[in-house]
Amino acid sequence: MQITAQNNNQNFKGLHINRGLKKKFDERFILFNPSIRKCAEKYEVLVKKHKNVKVSTSQADKFIQGLYTSLVAVTGITASVFASMAGLADSIIGPVLITGIPTGLSILGFHLYNKRRSIPEYSIQAGKRIVPEKFGRMKLAGSKSEEHIVKNLDDIGKITGLAGEIEKNDYNKFLDILEKYENHDLGSIRTFTEILNDPAVKENFPDGEIFNYKINDEDSLLTRFFDIVPMEDNKKEYNEVIKKMESMKKIDYNQRDSYGISIPEKILNSENFETLALVKNTEFPYSRELDYVYNNISNKIFKKKAELLLNIKFTNPIEAVKIESAEALDIAIKELDSPFCKRDKIIKEMLDNAGDGEFRLKVLIPKLYGRKDDSNES
Repeated sequence: MQITAQNNNQNFKGLHINRGLKKKFDERFILFNPSIRKCAEKYEVLVKKHKNVKVSTSQADKFIQGLYTSLVAVTGITASVFASMAGLADSIIGPVLITGIPTGLSILGFHLYNKRRSIPEYSIQAGKRIVPEKFGRMKLAGSKSEEHIVKNLDDIGKITGLAGEIEKNDYNKFLDILEKYENHDLGSIRTFTEILNDPAVKENFPDGEIFNYKINDEDSLLTRFFDIVPMEDNKKEYNEVIKKMESMKKIDYNQRDSYGISIPEKILNSENFETLALVKNTEFPYSRELDYVYNNISNKIFKKKAELLLNIKFTNPIEAVKIESAEALDIAIKELDSPFCKRDKIIKEMLDNAGDGEFRLKVLIPKLYGRKDDSNES
């Protein structure tokens, strides 16, 4: 069962405790460990039973253990025979079987049995995904961290680097996959089809993380993919890859290639309708290069769609109403001329953030609608 653990008013839906163990654990205490808390924000953390430790450590228990051993020697009943009988103690026939054992041996044996079986151990491990199993149990899938055995509260405090271990394992798996395709053309849509259908990719990178790793100093699989132009002979495979990418939630589209060209620039350069729709829910920072490329678009329909679908974030106009700076005001005015500027949205953010920058706001708002400021205020 998945639980939501509360810690400092934050929700961590990545912490899971196998059924039957929740009453034995205070999940909030587990999340006091910063490594576990950080990992639960990004990945899955699973707490499960490890084993029962049948060890008694107190002086009284050691004395009883010695006395019990002596009685076993005298009666000839072996510890293994007694243990098998003791295991039936909760059943209907248990008391009947044990009646023949001397009373003292029975009492001492049950004391040790119950004492030993009350010391359980648990494990805490992190992974990329949770997979349900039978009887309400769960297991981790994909890259995993080391399994940490928890015998007492101090053991929880010693757990470190869970997320880092998963990331390291992921990167090593990426290198293994990349090695398989080192002789393939990464500019070919067929290669991308093979990579996404690779069982190792489906197991370890189902959300598209494989597109985020660098294959050399700067380029990634994603920047290479956006260089591919769909043609008549590759359009079917190209659309299949696009469809897979639409369902992948962890692709970082805010990447630049080795020449510093961003993903939205590549889309505008190629006038690619498929990739334009692919990134419509991604927010990109504004750059002047976007305007330059936009002005060179020849397809008027694509030009209009790009203006509507690309979600470009403008920060300088918002900052310009907060600070007294002629330079900031000048930068903001230039940015407001961008065809990607959603003016109503910008005005709302300006009004929310104006503070004591009311005059600067009066300068900018007319510019948003192409009007000159006739106020002559200074």
